[in-house]
Amino acid sequence: MAEWKTYLRVGLVALAVILISQYWGNVMGAAGVVLGALMPLLVGFVVAYIADIPLCFLERQYERVFHGEVALRLRRPLCIVAAVLIVLVVLAVLVIVVIPEFVTAVFVVQAKLPDYVQAVRGWLENTPIGDRIDALIPGGFNGLTNTIRNLDLSEIASTFLAGGAQKAANIIAAATSIVSVVVSVCIGLVLAFTLLLEKETVTKQFVRVMLVWVGEERYGRMLHVVSVLDRSFHGYVVGTGLGAAFQGISVGVIMAILGMPFVLSVAVLVGITTLIPVVGPIVGMVLGVFLVFTESPIQGMMLLVIIFVIQQIWNAAIYPRFVDSSLGLPGIWILAAITVGGVGGIVGMAIAVPVAATAYTLIKERVVAHEAGGRDDAEVQLEAETLVAMRHQLPSEAGASVTEGQAER
Repeated sequence: MAEWKTYLRVGLVALAVILISQYWGNVMGAAGVVLGALMPLLVGFVVAYIADIPLCFLERQYERVFHGEVALRLRRPLCIVAAVLIVLVVLAVLVIVVIPEFVTAVFVVQAKLPDYVQAVRGWLENTPIGDRIDALIPGGFNGLTNTIRNLDLSEIASTFLAGGAQKAANIIAAATSIVSVVVSVCIGLVLAFTLLLEKETVTKQFVRVMLVWVGEERYGRMLHVVSVLDRSFHGYVVGTGLGAAFQGISVGVIMAILGMPFVLSVAVLVGITTLIPVVGPIVGMVLGVFLVFTESPIQGMMLLVIIFVIQQIWNAAIYPRFVDSSLGLPGIWILAAITVGGVGGIVGMAIAVPVAATAYTLIKERVVAHEAGGRDDAEVQLEAETLVAMRHQLPSEAGASVTEGQAER
């Protein structure tokens, strides 16, 4: 009987793959309609999740300063408004200042790089290995120079910055109008505000439903996976966000004090590339130093030392102290995740790295538990028992438990 069910499942999956491949256009159209209908929910959940990160911090600081019954009632609404405003201000700065300046800096690099390629060629011609290096480059130095000048950086930047998000937007645009998108975003913001305002109640209701629907043990396993995913995303968002802000602002302030050129462009380059783990800081440092080097080689070398020192201060002193959670993902797997997620641009990279960290953590837990010969669900079972106890609490007590858990986060 079990074999018959297995064959049936395989057959249904194969049939579904064939039908999707045959009617791909209709499937994409239907996906666009469904995605457009779910857009308010998606916007609401994404905004609520991101805003919850500063919200937890603001609530802890609020409780230290304000006391009393009235202040306690106003804590959540005031902190939600402040958290949402922080998210909106960050998005506005990204759209109005950071992204345009990043594109401008890339165009400046493209304009200056060919001249330096020819300068390197002229220097190498006086060395014994000049002809060999020229032969190794496809098309030689002249071909490399022409390739750099003919690059369509506007298309590359659009793909890098949008990527998967732009593809999703095309699907949505095919099924919805601009007005409906605006309405969906507004509804999503209202939904996000409501979720943040009643998050303890919503969490308690969701837990009770899931415990009845899937059972305590199975839901405990599901909760463990979700908690690991949440820690990975939280660590990535907080770590990379603070790192980008700290390094970009620090580099910009020091450059302004020393009177270096391209202050804003280099600061933005360093900040944005820091969002990409492992390779991003190196790329930002190279591009920033190159820009300044074209105007003043001495200041370029000074900037190289400045950026290197700032990166070391962040990695060794600030990040371990102020960022509680880390990805815990080896560098080789971070590079693999960036490569795969790069298909979706910077949005794809931002999603791929935490997802890879989650998969790595879960697989590592199973492998370690198997090698130890013990059960692999001890932590999961403990979480399930906690949820069972929480199901019998009063709403106020449940809310306090959730708040304490988030405070620890």
